[in-house]
This record gives sequence, C-alpha cells and structure tokens, in this order.
Amino acid sequence: MITILMAVFNGEKYLSDQIESILNQTVKEWKLVIQDDCSTDTTAEIAMSYAAKFPDKIAFHQRYTPSGSAKSNFFSMIEYADTDYIMTSDQDDIWLPSKIEVTLNKFSEIEKNIGRDIPILVHTDLKVVDSELNILGESLFKYQNLNSDNDCLNKLLVQNIVTGCTMMTNRALISKVRTEPEHAIMHDWWFALVASAFGTIGYVPQATILYRQHGDNEVGAKNSLSELMSRKH
Repeated sequence: MITILMAVFNGEKYLSDQIESILNQTVKEWKLVIQDDCSTDTTAEIAMSYAAKFPDKIAFHQRYTPSGSAKSNFFSMIEYADTDYIMTSDQDDIWLPSKIEVTLNKFSEIEKNIGRDIPILVHTDLKVVDSELNILGESLFKYQNLNSDNDCLNKLLVQNIVTGCTMMTNRALISKVRTEPEHAIMHDWWFALVASAFGTIGYVPQATILYRQHGDNEVGAKNSLSELMSRKH
C-alpha cells in the first residue's frame, strides 16, 4: 500500500484535475491524504467532497493555524504516512496514468539489490506544461539542464535534482526525516540529502507527470537556489 500526501493551499483552480489523475492511476493500492493549510478559497470544500465520495481512498485534514509554507505543511503530514511506501503530491499537476506503476517498478528493482531496510528514494522526469497543459518541455531535466547522476551528497548540497511531486520513499527513509530541520529549504531537497547520506536514490528517465507552471507556483521549473533561499524569509 502507498500513502500519497497532498499539501494544499488556495488550489481550487486545479485541484480536481489533480485528484482525478490520481484516481485514474493503473495501480489502485494507494490512499490519498489531503491537508489544507488554511485556504481562503474553496480548496477545502473540493477536497472534502472527494473524501466523502471516496471514503476508502481519500482522507481530508484541515489545519486551523497556517504552517507558513508548503514545506512545513508536508512535514506536518508525515504522521499520516503509515504504509510501506510514501509519495508526495502537489495540488496543481496532472499525474500520467502509469506514474505510480513506473515508480514502484523501479523501487522494486532497487529493493531486490539492497533490501527493504535501507532508505530509498525514487524520482522521475517531468513534462513541463503551462496553465492550460500546453507542453513547454518534454523533459524537466533537459529544460533545466539537470544531470540525474548528480545524486551524491556533495553535489546535492549544491543543487537539488529531486522534484517532490515525482518522488516515492520507503519507511526506512521516512523514519529519518520526521522532524523538519530549521534550515531546510524544501522537503524534497531534505529527503534527497538524507537518502543520499544513508541510503540510495533511483531515477526513472521517463516523465510521469505534467508539471504545471503558472503564476502561483510555490516552486517552479526555473527557480534558482537564490530564489529558493529568498522564499524562506
């Protein structure tokens, strides 16, 4: 079973599309946990309606004090991750139908080699699209000139190559990242650093999501390190 953690905030415009894309996955052994971070639009109502319609698949939680960031909202959701595998989801993308299947297959391949007790993180490529899903780039890695081999700790300290909305982790990794570090920039970057230091990172050179770029992205396809650092203050 896989737990999908979706942190949401003022995402009414795209949230239904994202949830529908998860419901349409080829792999059905998952549960989706949505946590709203004090939205001021109809995000919570949309999420609650899906939880009511699919009570065996979707759970909804409402924060009553703002977390302050998508990163903090995600970290506060880790307590809901009680399955062998955990994925994180943004509120505004589209998961391609085989996203979970492709990622899980890579995960199983790694487990056969190193076992299930080692922290493992698997991530994939993404298609970059605009707000109307027109393709801007077939590969985020080519779009940003990223090298998927740069997953050793010293290189990850300089540049993160793991996009959280594509990653899957195991319980061994989650057990090491339960507490939000004071100086962590984003949850996915911290997960990648810990996985590299104590376990391994796997990469699938296949786009598994449509990575939607619009004016309200928390982190977009062109964010630099300096821009990310400025978001902390």
